Amino acid sequence: MRIPQIRISQGFTQIDMNIQEPKVDIEQQPADISIKQKPPEITVERIRGSLNVDTTEARANLDLKSAARRISEFADYASEQLTEYIVAKSQEGDQLMKIGNKQTSIANQINNRRLETKEPYKLPYNPDYMNIRFTPDKLNIEWNISKPEVTVTPHKPEINLIRGQVETYIKQKNWINVEVNRYDTEV
Repeated sequence: MRIPQIRISQGFTQIDMNIQEPKVDIEQQPADISIKQKPPEITVERIRGSLNVDTTEARANLDLKSAARRISEFADYASEQLTEYIVAKSQEGDQLMKIGNKQTSIANQINNRRLETKEPYKLPYNPDYMNIRFTPDKLNIEWNISKPEVTVTPHKPEINLIRGQVETYIKQKNWINVEVNRYDTEV
């Protein structure tokens, strides 16, 4: 007997894609920059110093005095000496009165005169009498700095774009294959 045999085979659809990536190319020239600035100006002003030496008192200390000063000092000295002389004579008179009244003796008066001491002679020069005034130099420095002028010229970027593409295609179509076979078999 013959039994029919059906054989069915099929293939599925296969879809494939070709992808081309997009490309971006950006180029830009550097910006043009110009800077201008005037050189700074400097002004220097110098004020000279001074040295003042006043030797009037130092010379007077060495007895190198003007006539007017010498006369003034002698007048002051004479007035002082006269006052001291009057006081001394007045005290001697008081002592003589006491001797006359027999309250003190002449020996005490002589001893008092012996005990009087005179000051030793001193060199009259003293450097502290020299008047020295010193004013140092002064410097006034002024700067005049101008602001810089900056000019910038930018350039636009150049952009090149290559668009990407996606292409789809059917790599394999679907199919069905049906085969019928007859076989003889004995039953």
